[in-house]
Amino acid sequence: MPSLRSLVLASNNLTGNLPDMSRLTNLQVLDVGGNSVGPAFPRLGRKVVTVVLSRNKFGGGLPAELSSFYLLERLDVSWNRFVGPFTLALLSLPSIRFLSVAGNRFTGTLSDRAPCGDNLWFIDLSSNLLMGSVPTCLTSPDRKPDKVVLVTANCLDNGDGSQHPSPICQTQALAVGIVPGKERKSIGEQAGFVAGVVAAVLVAVLVIGVMVFFAVRKVTAKGAKERALATSVEEHASSASSGYPSKLLADARYISQTVKLGALGITSYRSFSLVELEAATNNFENSYLLGQDSHGEMYTGRLGNGTPVTIRTLKIKRNQTTQSFNRHIDTISRLRHQNLVSALGHCFEYDLDDSSVIQLYIVFEYVQNGNLRSRISQGTEGCKLTWAQRISAAIGVAKGIQFLHGGIIPGIVGNNLRITNILLDQNHVAKIGSYNIPILEEAMKPEVDL
Repeated sequence: MPSLRSLVLASNNLTGNLPDMSRLTNLQVLDVGGNSVGPAFPRLGRKVVTVVLSRNKFGGGLPAELSSFYLLERLDVSWNRFVGPFTLALLSLPSIRFLSVAGNRFTGTLSDRAPCGDNLWFIDLSSNLLMGSVPTCLTSPDRKPDKVVLVTANCLDNGDGSQHPSPICQTQALAVGIVPGKERKSIGEQAGFVAGVVAAVLVAVLVIGVMVFFAVRKVTAKGAKERALATSVEEHASSASSGYPSKLLADARYISQTVKLGALGITSYRSFSLVELEAATNNFENSYLLGQDSHGEMYTGRLGNGTPVTIRTLKIKRNQTTQSFNRHIDTISRLRHQNLVSALGHCFEYDLDDSSVIQLYIVFEYVQNGNLRSRISQGTEGCKLTWAQRISAAIGVAKGIQFLHGGIIPGIVGNNLRITNILLDQNHVAKIGSYNIPILEEAMKPEVDL
């Protein structure tokens, strides 16, 4: 065993902690991704080159000795349960080429002056609790023009809409015991702080003691309600096409955290008035028309606040009420993700005689940087995507599909995925612009392709 150089056990349903491998002095590759291993980080020798621990149950912080693994080229600890300060020294390891810590709860404040290794070409810091500024060495094209840098869903000051507001990271960092952006206090200040905490805890204990009596009386009723809710979800789980109310899904925790927090950088979903949409399109003037089919038209427009939008009109057969569409509108309102052309709202147009719905308008964000095909195989060289941008686009499409399949209940499958349906925004973020929704299966046939 001391001569073992490569240990690959990925996707084998392994559980528990890994053994001490520090005596495997010749081990260069460790890949246990896609298991249920953890929570303890494995002890490794200093000659390791590749460490893949992604999609497991590792927790706690990263060991300090990682910053001295000078031969380490690939480190992937994404989608685990790591918490605590992100080790900035990992960025400047002399051999590091690939670093992914996405999908954890790493905290801390990044600095634009942080150094990077010369070989680093792929880094994914997305979906953590990081604050501050993206290091210049990651964004400067002079260092490595084909570098892939993913930092979405943090609280960074990068000037786009892909980040959380900083209070979200501050609040969640407190939950894991780390406050980002705070310098170490002196011993006297720490002692005073500890004394204050102790006093606060004593007061809290007294208050809790008074509250316990009242809280206990509610526990039984609350537990019965939750059991009934879970039973209701299970009874309806086999009928995905019937749809579930948003409140039921949220209470039962069937909606992903991404959905609960809302789509970052996307205007809140709301109902629009017909007057607003007419003003946005100059009364649906032909010059605003993008296209049409047997179900309706597609228009571009601009809302009163200057937001560019795309408006899909759908003609409805008579004798349909607003209640007939509530389930479908509920589904549409949850189609909000940074890698989808997201829905911003809807509007009903009513018949003046019987108040039935005669037309439905669905408002989507407007994506104006062309489709993926035009930026890969068409146009001038200066407009084509770099290889790094193409890889980033492919990752974005995968995230969008993952959201459609598992981010909402029921999932949306059988999507009309073509390279011409992948749109790019001004930051070259890929957005799926066409996905099949049985939005009006009772009101019209066949299904409408949005």
